[in-house]
Amino acid sequence: MFFRLWFLSLMAISSVNAEDYKLVDFSEEYSDNVDVSGGLLIGYQLIGSTLTKSKKHIYLSKPDDVDKVEIVISTIDGVYSASMKIEFIRESNGWLPIHFPSEHAEKLKGYDQSELVAYGFTRKKDRAKKTYLQIFPVSWELPSANSKLKPKFFINSASSMPRYNIKRKDSFCKKINAEVKTAFNFYCDISEDFPNGNNLILFNTGSGKKKKYLVWN
Repeated sequence: MFFRLWFLSLMAISSVNAEDYKLVDFSEEYSDNVDVSGGLLIGYQLIGSTLTKSKKHIYLSKPDDVDKVEIVISTIDGVYSASMKIEFIRESNGWLPIHFPSEHAEKLKGYDQSELVAYGFTRKKDRAKKTYLQIFPVSWELPSANSKLKPKFFINSASSMPRYNIKRKDSFCKKINAEVKTAFNFYCDISEDFPNGNNLILFNTGSGKKKKYLVWN
C-alpha cells in the first residue's frame, strides 16, 4: 500500500545530498510549439490539493539498487517539457529530493500539481534483450505520513474510456476538466491497495491498442 511506502520511506527522505547523485543531462523547452506527440503515459505522480509554488525540487521514489534514472516532465498545455538523467553514486531509496534546475521556474509557479506532471524511469532489458521501462513515482512536495497526497497516472489517449489493468482488475480513467489539455487529457486514480514492488500495468485505450509498463510502488 502507498501509505506503508510513505511511512517506510520517511526514514530515508533527505538522506540523499547533492554529492550522492550527479545530473548527467538536463534539457528543457518552453515554447508554444513544443512537440508533445508520442507516448501514452505522461505522469505517475502523487498529487495534493494545493498549489505548489516552489519547483526547486522534485521528489523521486525508487528501489535502492537502481542507480540510473531519467525523469520526464510536461505541462498539460504542452508549452513546457523537460528531461533529466540522474546517476546515483550511492545506494539510495525512499523519497529523494532531486534539484530541478529549470530556467523557467518562475513561469512554472502558475501550474498546479496536476498541470505539471512527471514520472521517473530506468531502462532495462528482458531475456530477449529487448529494452523496456521500469516506471517510478514522483512528487512536487515531500510526502509524509500526514500528507493527503494521492497517486495518479496521467495519460494521453484518443479513447473516450481508457482504462488500466492490474492483476486482472480494470480501473477506468477520468477525463480532465480543462480548457487546454494538449499533452495529456485523462487521469487515473490508483487505489490504496496497489501492491508494493513491481507491477505489470496494462493500459487499454480502445480499438485494440494496449500498452504495458512495469510500474514500481
